[in-house]
Amino acid sequence: DYQEEIKSIIDIIKGNSKIVQQKLKDQMMKYAEKWEFEKAEVIKRKLEVLDNYIGKSVVVNPTLTQLDVLSLDTDDESGYINFLRIMNGAIIQSYAFEINNKLDKTEEDLLLTGMLTVEDKFGPLFPDVVVPFMPELVPEGTNFIVPQRGDKYKLLELSHKNAQYYKLEKKKRQELVDPERRHQRV
Repeated sequence: DYQEEIKSIIDIIKGNSKIVQQKLKDQMMKYAEKWEFEKAEVIKRKLEVLDNYIGKSVVVNPTLTQLDVLSLDTDDESGYINFLRIMNGAIIQSYAFEINNKLDKTEEDLLLTGMLTVEDKFGPLFPDVVVPFMPELVPEGTNFIVPQRGDKYKLLELSHKNAQYYKLEKKKRQELVDPERRHQRV
């Protein structure tokens, strides 16, 4: 039973909550058929908690089954990448990071470097990847999507806002650590 619970938790974290929901419903019905209403009530409470979790996690459209979103924001010194992983209409992973740009890389280079960093950390990307612009170099097996409107566009905007927020937070922390840094650089 313990191993089954752990497997269900892993499924929920990976975004496969529909499978867990169905298992719980089946289990609840079996208990109800056996007149074990107390056990059925415990399963019902688990289902309610799971439904509440899913309700808070659903972003846009549950038909967006497997999709990765990468966005980029830059300044003079760095590129800031935000990565979102979408499964079954829910964001299951979000990650923002900085790429040093002292070699004056292009935005395309920064985005592709960000892709490699994400793949190192989270494993291979899904075949469909939403990006802010179409890079010239397209890795084999990857379908880049540059949305103009709709649910994918909203996800790209959310990812870009996350990248901007990460950049602002990073600058605020630097100002707190060394307030004279900006003046010294100028």
